Amino acid sequence: MMWKTRILAVVFLLLFASRGFADPLDQWRVRNENYINAINYANDLFVSVSGGDNGTILTSPDGVTWTPRWSRAGTYLYGVAYGNKTFVAVGWAGRVLTSPDGITWTERSTGTEHGLFAVTYGERQFVAVGWPEVIFTSTDGITWTPRWYGTDETLWGVTHGNDMFVAVGDAGRVLTSTNGRQWSPRWTGIDYSLSAVTYQSANKIFAAVGEAGTVAISKDGISWDEKTSGVSSRLWGIARGAKTLVAVGDNGTIVTSPDGGTWTRRASGTCNGLYGAEYGRKTFVVVGDWGTILQSRRVPTTVVVGEVVPPTPLRKGPATSPLAP
Repeated sequence: MMWKTRILAVVFLLLFASRGFADPLDQWRVRNENYINAINYANDLFVSVSGGDNGTILTSPDGVTWTPRWSRAGTYLYGVAYGNKTFVAVGWAGRVLTSPDGITWTERSTGTEHGLFAVTYGERQFVAVGWPEVIFTSTDGITWTPRWYGTDETLWGVTHGNDMFVAVGDAGRVLTSTNGRQWSPRWTGIDYSLSAVTYQSANKIFAAVGEAGTVAISKDGISWDEKTSGVSSRLWGIARGAKTLVAVGDNGTIVTSPDGGTWTRRASGTCNGLYGAEYGRKTFVVVGDWGTILQSRRVPTTVVVGEVVPPTPLRKGPATSPLAP
């Protein structure tokens, strides 16, 4: 029996060693069970916004312990950003909420009933985009000005980098602006819808993701090169770390890249749709369907989540109409 004991000991050590030396981006842990559409990290705080009629907001200092913040939005929330010492969350029917700390939220009026699906901050202003191809700006998150009314297509994502705003949407749609007020359509040659976009300062590139695993990169936001992600699921979100891009999407898809050109599929451990990703405190945090919150680095397994009324399930982008409640 001694030889069996020794074999078991060796197997245990090999398993322990393999986990200890595994790539952190192949190790993801579930952190919560609400329905979450987007996440932002700023001011030492992760802030995520949820689908469902309650518009629940969750905050965490480390990606492990999450606290519900009752926004009372009364509708779906889809995007969140930070700037000018203010968090701004946007959602369906032109809903906008602001907070100085991510904890206490105040509803603001945009004067529109259009859905707002993403928001970013740059050039001392917030820029929000949505459906049907609308763009609004605000210097403080309180007073909003319409800047663009385009086609019936949807703008799903927006970012700022290298003194440029870039918005992306249906049918490979890309709009750029240097000031947030005047916008120019750009030809990408991409037929698939683009869901999200970010700017990676390390490589000085914009990276956009979308349907059928589409990935496109650009040095200036104007000329775009389509790349191969190695996946066919729709990619809904993208985040940049110091040296890594992380894109997430349907069916638990996570792919990473050091430069936007070469992508590696990662094991997420879930089949749930993943809609947003963010980098903070040297860790990536990913959010999605059924309240999925995944974290990339090894952290304690004990998670504390305060009690909150679960929002109703929502898939980002139903086949019938763009994110209609």
